[in-house]
Amino acid sequence: MKKIGRPTKRTAELDEALLQWVSEARTIRAFCREHKIAPASIYSWVNDDPSLSERLARAKECAAQMLEDEIMDIADTPTDLEQDVNHRKLQCWAREKRLVWNNPGRYGSKVQLGGAADLPAIEMTDLERTKRIQQLLDKAKPVLQVEEDIEGSEAIDSSVSSDGEVWAPHDREGVDE
Repeated sequence: MKKIGRPTKRTAELDEALLQWVSEARTIRAFCREHKIAPASIYSWVNDDPSLSERLARAKECAAQMLEDEIMDIADTPTDLEQDVNHRKLQCWAREKRLVWNNPGRYGSKVQLGGAADLPAIEMTDLERTKRIQQLLDKAKPVLQVEEDIEGSEAIDSSVSSDGEVWAPHDREGVDE
């Protein structure tokens, strides 16, 4: 049976050009503009072909290494002009953000919930979680009570009249202000 739809633009040469493009730390979007291909087509090819997907992942690793090298080159090049310094900071920042965006596990902030990276995450059932929350609330009650007492004493302190006379709350009921 004949396939329905437009014939594919995908060729082995185009695949190699895409991999070369990505390994040079250039975007897939820019590749698509240059070759007049819809980005959805590229992503569809990558999803349908495990070999292309694997090779694209390796090309992205090469691109990350290239961006790291570029950051170091930009940072190590001396300059005296303030404008150049600010521009270089922006260049380094943009490349760093791209590295973090593409590979947060390697280049991003190390945020690990549940303990150190080599320890598994803490897993609890709903009942265990409820008990733990109750334990923490019970621990916090004395602290909360002390804070309420402090706030209450401030309320009594604030009932000082303008002439310095202290009024207890029950003394104020019948007094005209």
